[in-house]
Amino acid sequence: MDVLAFLAQPGTNQVALGALVTLMVVSLLRGWVVPRAVLIDRIADKDAQIANLVKEKDEWKAAYTKSEEGRAELTKQNSTLVEGGETAAKLMETLRTKLET
Repeated sequence: MDVLAFLAQPGTNQVALGALVTLMVVSLLRGWVVPRAVLIDRIADKDAQIANLVKEKDEWKAAYTKSEEGRAELTKQNSTLVEGGETAAKLMETLRTKLET
């Protein structure tokens, strides 16, 4: 059956109109159709949330970089201390062998 022929039958217009109104009411109640102002507000909120997350990411990245710099300095200082300890241990071992002989 052709859709236009179906709609041309008497009483069909009221059924189609009722279905259309029902569809619109259900769409509004389900939240499928929202006013433009609400949509713009939601988009603005998401944009602000994204900007906040980008800022937070940059702060964490800066903190990580600073932490890594501190860790590198600590490693450098520890290696200097280890070298000094090895030198002292060799010196003590040499002194002990000299005193034993």
